[in-house]
Amino acid sequence: ELKPEIAKQFPVNSQQQSLYGHSFGGLLVLYHFFQKPDAFQRYFAASPSLWFDQGMLFQQLNHWQSQKQSNSPMLLTTVGTHEQGGPRTQLDNKFNETDFFKALENKRSDQFTYWHFYNPAEQHITNLYASLPKALMFASCKDLESCKSLFDGPSQQPAK
Repeated sequence: ELKPEIAKQFPVNSQQQSLYGHSFGGLLVLYHFFQKPDAFQRYFAASPSLWFDQGMLFQQLNHWQSQKQSNSPMLLTTVGTHEQGGPRTQLDNKFNETDFFKALENKRSDQFTYWHFYNPAEQHITNLYASLPKALMFASCKDLESCKSLFDGPSQQPAK
């Protein structure tokens, strides 16, 4: 409902739309990515609340992994290295955040472009602010190749 209303009032490039969220907003971003990946071209989840609802995003991830991948939009996730996680629903290590991000990394292919960044020394709240520069760069890169040049590791160049 919201996207058509925004398009009525503002000029929108329908081929370059991004969805960003932090914490519960990051949960929303990932949920939306798993449910309707074609709604946006870029998804950015900062410090997503993976623990929410007994780890329901892990179920969504498992379902998504079992589906045949077509050309998916780009996905970028970040967490702070000093985050403590959410409520201790994952004390039994049932919902390991590292495994979640590794599973996404393992699906990276020509059909699925994914980046994950750990922001050094950031906590849950401060990762909101640390993630914003990457979010703006991600939303503004004009195509896959320009995003790759921003987020893939620097190419190895010989020392001079």
